[in-house]
Amino acid sequence: MQKENKMGVMPVPRLVLSMAVPIMISMLVQSMYNIVDGIFVARISEDALTATSLAYSAQVLQIAVAVGTGVGMNALVSRKLDAKRFAEANKAAATGLLPASVTMMIGYAVSGLGNDMVNLISTALRQCVVLIPLVYLFGRLVGIRMIWFAFWVAELSAAAYAIVQLRRRMKTVQKELAV
Repeated sequence: MQKENKMGVMPVPRLVLSMAVPIMISMLVQSMYNIVDGIFVARISEDALTATSLAYSAQVLQIAVAVGTGVGMNALVSRKLDAKRFAEANKAAATGLLPASVTMMIGYAVSGLGNDMVNLISTALRQCVVLIPLVYLFGRLVGIRMIWFAFWVAELSAAAYAIVQLRRRMKTVQKELAV
């Protein structure tokens, strides 16, 4: 038994509320997170608070670009799929990876600046070296439905890299403690 799509049967006011409330809560939580960050960072210095405020603005801008691109690509791919033009839908989805990749790389590069190099390399490995090329290849060669396997491969490769780095660090710490 297949359920009906709520977009086609639910009254518009109720539909808008059911879709808007989770987004509003998410934005509220994000804002509260940044306000609490600001409270604690303000205790350090005025410059630290300024940096946090600027980072929040940049974060919101990046999210806006990423969400806008995602919504546009979703609409384009949906129209192609509805018209039964599957090859064009695959091509559109694969092409949409370029702007998504750029926003992801910028976001992860900026977030990695404050962390150690292992975190930055692990993120770059997962997103840029493994995930983006695999999603592109899967989208072009086998279709949209196979793209999700790229996420598993990317996460497993990043986890393997992190485990190797953790073992190296543990050996270094053990040698330092033995001296």
